[in-house]
Amino acid sequence: MLRQQTSATWIMEGDIHGFFDHIAFSWIEEHIPMNKRVLSKWLRSGFIDRGALWPTTTGVPQGGIVSPVISNMVLDGLEAQRS
Repeated sequence: MLRQQTSATWIMEGDIHGFFDHIAFSWIEEHIPMNKRVLSKWLRSGFIDRGALWPTTTGVPQGGIVSPVISNMVLDGLEAQRS
């Protein structure tokens, strides 16, 4: 597929350190087009570790099926930026 004349000339793959952990809730809630009440509850749902509930204050919960979608939407448009 990449040999086609209309294909991209490069592919970027990377691991952004702390990406999932540091996305601001306010930015996500303002820019992600979905039900804001559901999104807000999902972001702030917290997690349970050894029977204790820990609050979530920043970032995207990892391991769910929505996390990669939200993360891709956060990064959408990055390819248009130039250094």
